[in-house]
Amino acid sequence: MTFFRTVAKVLVKSARREKLTLPVYASLVGHLYGSLSAFMMLPIGGLLLTINDGLHGGGLRAWGCTAVMSVVVAARIEMYRRFKRSSAAKKMTDIAFFEAGAAMTGLTMAVVISITECIPAIVAGTPQGTMASLVLTMGVAGLIGSRTGSRPNLAFIQVVLIVLPFASVLMLTGGAGVAGVGVLVALYLVATFTGIKGHYMSLRRALLDEQRVRRLNIINRKQAQLFDTALNAMTSGLLLLDEKRRILVANERSKEVLGVDLIKRIEGKATHEFQDDLFRTYGCDAVEQARVRGEFDRIMQGGLEGTFTMYDRTRGRIFEMRMRTIPGGEGAVINVDDVTEKRQQEAEISRLAHHDILTGLPNRFSLLRHLEALIALRTGSIVAMFIDLDRFKAVNDEYGHSFGDALLVQVAERLRMETRAEDFASRIAGDEFVIVFSEFADRRAITHAANRILAAISRPYVLLGKTLVIGASAGLSHTEPMRTSAKELLRTADVALYVAKSGGRGQAFWYEKSMDDDARTRREMTSELGEALRGDRLALHYQPIVDVKRKRVVVCEALTRWKSPTYGDVPPSVFIKLAEDSELIRDLGHWSLRRACLDARHWSADIKVAVNISALHFKEGSISRTVAAILEETGLAASRLELEITESMLADDTEKMQFELGELSRAGVTIVLDDFGTGYSSFSRLHALPIDKVKLDGSFVRRLGSDKNAASLIASIVRLTATMGKQLVIEGVETLQEVEEVVRLRGNLIQGFFFSRPVPVSELGDAITRIEAKTRARAA
Repeated sequence: MTFFRTVAKVLVKSARREKLTLPVYASLVGHLYGSLSAFMMLPIGGLLLTINDGLHGGGLRAWGCTAVMSVVVAARIEMYRRFKRSSAAKKMTDIAFFEAGAAMTGLTMAVVISITECIPAIVAGTPQGTMASLVLTMGVAGLIGSRTGSRPNLAFIQVVLIVLPFASVLMLTGGAGVAGVGVLVALYLVATFTGIKGHYMSLRRALLDEQRVRRLNIINRKQAQLFDTALNAMTSGLLLLDEKRRILVANERSKEVLGVDLIKRIEGKATHEFQDDLFRTYGCDAVEQARVRGEFDRIMQGGLEGTFTMYDRTRGRIFEMRMRTIPGGEGAVINVDDVTEKRQQEAEISRLAHHDILTGLPNRFSLLRHLEALIALRTGSIVAMFIDLDRFKAVNDEYGHSFGDALLVQVAERLRMETRAEDFASRIAGDEFVIVFSEFADRRAITHAANRILAAISRPYVLLGKTLVIGASAGLSHTEPMRTSAKELLRTADVALYVAKSGGRGQAFWYEKSMDDDARTRREMTSELGEALRGDRLALHYQPIVDVKRKRVVVCEALTRWKSPTYGDVPPSVFIKLAEDSELIRDLGHWSLRRACLDARHWSADIKVAVNISALHFKEGSISRTVAAILEETGLAASRLELEITESMLADDTEKMQFELGELSRAGVTIVLDDFGTGYSSFSRLHALPIDKVKLDGSFVRRLGSDKNAASLIASIVRLTATMGKQLVIEGVETLQEVEEVVRLRGNLIQGFFFSRPVPVSELGDAITRIEAKTRARAA
């Protein structure tokens, strides 16, 4: 076996020099083995030849050759058995091993046959014996050439081993005639080799061609599989039409989209036939049939690309067909997609882009488009009614955004009910709505309609078991030569809305040119106020509160003052409103609180400081945490701070406000209710909240001289607050007579111009000294 492996390595090198691939080399070696009968024909024939020689006097030589041939026959049978079992050989060396086995046994067999033929011919010396050997030699050589021609070197060596010794014997031992036969035998040897070479080249070429064909078939099969895979992996259906407009190919997606039964019916059919089948299946009417046929013919005849839509009326589906012709009139490709969901989504996206999701009303985008279209028509004056809900933020804060959303839905429904078909109601943001009146008789009719709509919005709502009343304000504006854009119309209506809300809410105001001047002034003043706040250019003045019973100043109320470089001294009623509208109020409140605490540190320890707090401080962030941080920073004791909230803030009584007031009270801060008696509070609410002190509005004192019931009313309030354990401060006391009357009614805490106007902190010490002296003098 080791010898065979060594020979195999030599044969592998030879095969590589011949540039044989593994499959071709395997085929060539396979030709050596062929069938068992073909592979064993020569060995068995040689064995019989040596046995015959032994039986006819060959002696020891003949029987020795018989023994060798027996070994060759056995070896060949074993090699054949192994070869058939190793048909899946993967290496060149494995194939070369079997070539080596065939070669070694073949060469041994050739040597034995040569000995068996030549020696009898020499011994006999007769023409008959020579002729018999000649025929046998030539036959064996031809058989070897045909059987082992797939490996030409092996075949040539075998033929040489058989023919050359016999030709040499003839040329050397015979006469001239016999020598001539030997020369012919030698020439036959050359011809046999040429034939073997030609046979090998033909066989090799055939095998290479077969391999190429097999590769091409594999490639074609793979390409076909890839084509089918790609075709069926397409997300679109595909129909391939030939030059006669018949459907040749339909992928799997087209069957899913159009239906398997339909595809089976229309495959191979001409255009008009499969179109008729489509129309019947989809329930298309005559108009749609004409449209589809026209589109189809236009694309096919013009060599164009195009897209058309088909509707399956029976299933409610929409199909988009993209068609393009193949150059040269070779047919066409049609891509088919079911776009039903896509069209529905596009319609929904379009609806959402133009409508408010919550209420279903048109949104700002739709409003602007509608206004621009109306203005472009210029059919008459157009009115925009800009509506804003009153106290809507308080609803959200108290009940949550889900409750607020439910309220907005009901408001939208009322707007639909109160507007005409030709009107346009929209929600543009939060609690802001706009109604467009495109046709109206006169301004009075629009004003009436606007008031009717506001009244409808203001009717009670029942939501989640709660009854709620809100209001609304509106601004009205109409187009005119100087106001012809949609944005300008909305801007002017918004300006009028601001005036309506500032004027007391719940009403509709028409835009006037002067409002723009006011709005511009508000913007400029707001900008200056912000700069003053950031530059610490505001000031605090203090107005004392006097305890006439103890004859002492017990509290100083901090009042913010602003002197504008442009507008001079701006009243608090103006700049506080600007701050609230621009959301500067939060920063303004923090500044005032911090400044007041810093100032109060330098006063007598028994004098408190009172600071006014806006409702926005309770709605945004945590006022209790802010106050705690400022007290810690300034070092002022919480017991020396009073926070004044207005009575109107209790109208927005929310859980958050109650919580924050409770936190402040527990921290030791005094909670004061300012402007009591202006119409919002009840004593039951006063009792429920953690309020320590009440300030009676100055209007009660001003009525003392004109209203005979004023004194008894003040006396009743004094008694009730005392019963509830709350202190009472009476504001607006300006004359000695008013002081005497309030004292007579048992009012002890008094604030007003009689004692002092608000003064800068630099004058506060002198003012306190003067007030306490005046109080002692009055008592004396």
